[in-house]
Amino acid sequence: MDFEMLSEEAQPLVTHAHEQEYAKYIKAIDDRTFNLTFEGAKISYLRRSTINALANRQDVTAFIKKTEYPKNVLFHVHDALELADIIEQRGKKLFLLTTKLGLSMEFLSALLAHVDDNDLPMERKKYVIIPRGPHRMAMFKLVNNQALVCAPVLDTGTFDQVVPWLSCFPLEVQHDVREPDVYDVGFPQEHLRNEVEEPSAVWEMEDFGSEKHANAEKSRFDWGVTCEGRWYFFRGFPDRDVDEDYDDKQEEEGEGKTNEMEDGLWVL
Repeated sequence: MDFEMLSEEAQPLVTHAHEQEYAKYIKAIDDRTFNLTFEGAKISYLRRSTINALANRQDVTAFIKKTEYPKNVLFHVHDALELADIIEQRGKKLFLLTTKLGLSMEFLSALLAHVDDNDLPMERKKYVIIPRGPHRMAMFKLVNNQALVCAPVLDTGTFDQVVPWLSCFPLEVQHDVREPDVYDVGFPQEHLRNEVEEPSAVWEMEDFGSEKHANAEKSRFDWGVTCEGRWYFFRGFPDRDVDEDYDDKQEEEGEGKTNEMEDGLWVL
């Protein structure tokens, strides 16, 4: 990657008109972001289906045009239509992240000439070492906030997988903590890869603070993940369903909810 070029092209927004266009899209992103507090940390991410809905070709093209891209022939790699094509093919996550952070489409154009959604999550050590310059912090900002679009698809048949950050762990149910470090949890089906026809709707999750302890208990579980130095193991309860109880609880607490999409919501 040409970090020198990226450091020069990561321009923040400078006009009020552009800020208004960004504000509309940022609100749409915020309205569809899933939020949950778990173990004292905030989980906040976009589902895969939400990413596809928010970054649809019609809205992306309209947004690019309304931000008057390209404004400067020195600060873009792709023309407007080509940029929209690339976003649709391999840059939806980076488009939403760039927009959410208020970074310019010129910066995104330069970024997509070197990386795409398949490179997420980006290693901080690799991507933040760029030359000093007036826009150096834009790459830091992008890399340090990438968890929003990095919720993984988890395989319910293996323990050999990593969730990069707790903030993008795609948990959607935290129900009835029955003992320390043991939870009943659920996941959006689009973030699970199941090998069984009728996967469990509810999983017992146990949180282990050491690899030695986790390995000693592994035989009791079906699958697991490692996340930020902790081990989370799961076993299913096919006959249990806490969806209704969970919905009631979340309505009372105001957590774990996203706004529903309405017709035309994303046409900016």
